[in-house]
This record gives sequence, structure tokens and C-alpha cells, in this order.
Amino acid sequence: MKTVYPCCSASAKTPRILVTGSREWNDFKLVKKELSQFPPDTTVIHGAARGADRIAGYIARQLGFKVVEYPAQWDKYGRRAGILRNEEMATQSACTHVLAFHDDPNLGRGTAHMVRLIRRRGMPVKWISHSGIKMLPPYEELR
Repeated sequence: MKTVYPCCSASAKTPRILVTGSREWNDFKLVKKELSQFPPDTTVIHGAARGADRIAGYIARQLGFKVVEYPAQWDKYGRRAGILRNEEMATQSACTHVLAFHDDPNLGRGTAHMVRLIRRRGMPVKWISHSGIKMLPPYEELR
């Protein structure tokens, strides 16, 4: 029997998109193309890092979406701040969709960590790169 988690409830009324990705990501057009597919009552959630996160926040505001940021608290937690931030986003954001913007097939450390957390929670991730789009299934579907 498949476990259903709050972050991936099919009964969610409005989209809550968690965005993760490369700090080097600079393709505004591709982010806008993906976000434009969602209705006006959408919320975009991101970790406030430079690159994909901030671009998604900027475009989401242009589209009239609500934006929720989870900045890492580097001064308080040091090197663990990014990991703790990702764990908080995975468990507290109530996301309904996840978009990962990254060209590296290994997704980079921070993005890969976020993707693993989400997939362990039973949710697929849409990985967008300049080579194409790939759906990464939840881990339980791989068993």
C-alpha cells in the first residue's frame, strides 16, 4: 500500500510549487515557461539561494503568485544550514509540485539533497535542464 504524505495530497486546492536548483542557473525564460503553466492562486516556495531559487521567486511575483522563502540560517547553523533548510522545506512547505532546475546530471549537492528528501516523502520531481525534462519518480515506486 502506497503511503500518502501531506505534501503530495491530490486533494490540495491550490498548487504549492517547491523550486530547487543550481546557484549558477540563469535561464529566466525556462523558469517562466514552467511556472506559467500554473494558475494565478499558485504559491512558489524556495530556499532563497542565488540562481534558480531567486529567479523562481522573481518570476512568481511577476506572475502574481504568492512566494514563500526559506533562507538558510548560515550564521546560526554554519555548514549544516543548507541541510536543515532543505529538511524544513521538505516537511513544512506542504508542496504539491517540485521543480528542480539543474544542468548537472548529479544535480549538485544541495539540489540533490532536496530531491532525495522529496522523493523519500513519496513525491515525484520534475527535473528541468537545458537537455530536456525528466520526471524522477518517488523512491517507493522504484522498489
